[in-house]
Amino acid sequence: MLPEISRPVSVLSDMRRRRADYYYREAARLARLGAHDQALAAYNRVIDLAPGSAEAHYLRAFELSHLGRHADALADFDQVTALMPGETDATYHRGSQLSRLGRHTEALAAVDEFLRMTPGNANALMLRGAELVALHRDEEALEAFGEVVARDPGYAMGHYNRAMTLARLGRNSEAFAAYDRAVAGASDPTFFRTRKGVALAGVGDFDSALTEFDAAYRAAPEKAGEAEAWAGAILWHRGKDQDARKRFARVKGRVSGNTAFGAAELEAIARCALGDPNGAEQALRAAKSRQGPVHQDTLAPLYELLAAPPLAGVDQLRVIATADR
Repeated sequence: MLPEISRPVSVLSDMRRRRADYYYREAARLARLGAHDQALAAYNRVIDLAPGSAEAHYLRAFELSHLGRHADALADFDQVTALMPGETDATYHRGSQLSRLGRHTEALAAVDEFLRMTPGNANALMLRGAELVALHRDEEALEAFGEVVARDPGYAMGHYNRAMTLARLGRNSEAFAAYDRAVAGASDPTFFRTRKGVALAGVGDFDSALTEFDAAYRAAPEKAGEAEAWAGAILWHRGKDQDARKRFARVKGRVSGNTAFGAAELEAIARCALGDPNGAEQALRAAKSRQGPVHQDTLAPLYELLAAPPLAGVDQLRVIATADR
């Protein structure tokens, strides 16, 4: 456990300690409200008054991460480990920040260090698998995700990550079985049904894909924006214009927080499908600018699918690139 801020640092006067305690409580309150800029400012005051407080550095790192300042967050977690050697949580979060910075080899080393101290931790195993995927070490990633679901057979996200890794290895039948286990283990299966549908579309099984997209919509219409967009795209290319328009009409406002698709991206799909390519291009450009380089290509498969003319048969639509999100 990290120390309480109220435990005095020997060199602090009582007045400085009381001020540090006040700003600490205020920072925690602001963080709970989601006011991350203000919480960060309050934690800065705490650290100015108590630079040796490991807990203040630890909690400030989360505010920095919320604000996308991952290099600064990493520096704070480094400071925690310097102040408290062997503090395990900071080691894990160092790995998470390194991952966000694209420093995957270092992230893997950090999470492996954490796992030596805390064997079998599910979050760490998931992060380890993600870093191995980023390093194109898919077989090892599969082992990490397999350990997660072996320890917790009902862990839907573990099955989902395993499914994506199996698909990357070309083991599609095993991948779809893993998607089914993710759906079965989820309290809300909308996201997992949608991702299974995208995977099915990627191998050209459009009928089964539509079945999954329909099931996602029935489960939670308010979260099924991506599913409806994919269903509309497939119907559009099958020449079922009216059915496609109905799907696109339901897209707007139905955006799941669990997907990489934002409202502007879904709007681009709908605009393109409904005959407004210029508006679609503007929305797509805005969406990509907002998402940043990590999600530059998430919309490309649908956008290209919609931009092409309707085809008489679907056999030609065998390859739809589906970026991992």
